[in-house]
Amino acid sequence: MTTESTKNLPHFIHVDLALNRDACGLAMAHLEPPPPGIVVVDYCIGLTKDDFGGEIDFAAVRQIILHLRDQKGYQIRKVTYDGWQSTDSLQQLRKAGFKAEILSVDKKLEPYDTFKELMNTGRCRLPHNPLLVQELSRLELVKGKKVDHPPHGSKDLADAVCGAVFNAFREGSYGGFTFSIDGVEGGLGVQDIGTDDHGSSLAGVHIIQEAPFEPTPLPTIQDQADQLQKRIQLARRRLG
Repeated sequence: MTTESTKNLPHFIHVDLALNRDACGLAMAHLEPPPPGIVVVDYCIGLTKDDFGGEIDFAAVRQIILHLRDQKGYQIRKVTYDGWQSTDSLQQLRKAGFKAEILSVDKKLEPYDTFKELMNTGRCRLPHNPLLVQELSRLELVKGKKVDHPPHGSKDLADAVCGAVFNAFREGSYGGFTFSIDGVEGGLGVQDIGTDDHGSSLAGVHIIQEAPFEPTPLPTIQDQADQLQKRIQLARRRLG
């Protein structure tokens, strides 16, 4: 959950641009200090060429990042791009005071392995985003070397979220308190984590909570007959 206090924590943004410049994913995440020490995705958005009336506008994407820092007040420690058509954006962001680098979630499995482990162990909280759910559910491991989408699918937003989560986990440590997942160090503590204070799943899985009141019992046949008789009597009085 994003609050004014969490805005002061180090945040990490990752941007993934489609090869044909017709789509883009952008996500921002932070690591909450232990306990519970979970990675929270504060913001994610999937953009298409239709949002710009043509191909993706790289300058507009940079403006989103500037808006998150300068207008919304998030402390952004690092911005990473996947490498495709990113040289100019990285240069412009560095001039604006950001630490900006290249991070590929395609060329090695470490980012997705880390993301998957955090999700499976309930240490990552995702916002509700139908496109993100769709992309994550369709990811495929190709020849054990690359995470990819099926034909005619996409994974730009999934890659953006994965990159942001990976950066937040890897670099958002607190006071040297680290936790290792398959050799990847991050700032997580070993916690028995289930759900947050609001009952939402820390792994982004919707949990159906118990109703806050007793359900109304279905009416019996006699109840229905009594109600019908009352309506008949009311109708007669009105006609009467």
